[in-house]
Amino acid sequence: MQTRTYQSAIPHAACHFLSIWLNGLMQHRNSLGYVIGSHGRAMIVWGHDAREGRKIFIDEADRGGGQGLLCECGSPLVAKKGDIKEAHFAHASGHGVSCEAATNAAALNFITTILVERRSLRIPHVLGRVGHAEIFSIAEQSFEEHPVHVINAQKGQSLRIVTRIKRNTMDQFADADRLKGISTIHIDLFAYRNEDDAEIADALMRGARREWLYYAKPLNRSLLNPRQARAPNKIDREEIARITKALGFD
Repeated sequence: MQTRTYQSAIPHAACHFLSIWLNGLMQHRNSLGYVIGSHGRAMIVWGHDAREGRKIFIDEADRGGGQGLLCECGSPLVAKKGDIKEAHFAHASGHGVSCEAATNAAALNFITTILVERRSLRIPHVLGRVGHAEIFSIAEQSFEEHPVHVINAQKGQSLRIVTRIKRNTMDQFADADRLKGISTIHIDLFAYRNEDDAEIADALMRGARREWLYYAKPLNRSLLNPRQARAPNKIDREEIARITKALGFD
């Protein structure tokens, strides 16, 4: 069986999903580090092989610390593979089975992979119209209490995506000036974080609740699909006024 490893986010996901499908196995933990189908905190599920410059998922790691894998924070890792608890990595020092640097990086890399591979992202309604952003590339990615991605979309538009996975609030994105004029949406994956990778990916691109945090007017024409628009005379005028005010139109 080909080892499920990756050197960049894109080939990782294809290998990751294919390996599960070929073996007919259910993951104990998803790529975010959460137990599938059960509650609990995320644990370390990716180890960095510095010698080969690749990341190895916990399912393919050898038990123990003989591979010399490193955590995102730089700590040596030990693969814990018992008969009772779901497999995970832990710091060899014994001081951590959950590492914020590791779980943040896992979330950021997983979302990057899905955005690049799936390419078509459902965006929130605007004045009754359904829209999709066609993702050409990832311009920026960072972790600011939540995974944040800025994508290059059709017709030169930029779109910021803030994905909520943990319980953290969205208060830091409440200030429109801080968003630097880039249209920004919030996608809530909190309810999906204990699903398998495929379910999380579907929720990210289409199914999960999403809303505008900041709306730049030019996005209206370039990202909305007129074929799916409701007829103007069927749009409630009060609803238009409410949405227009919420989006910051004068």
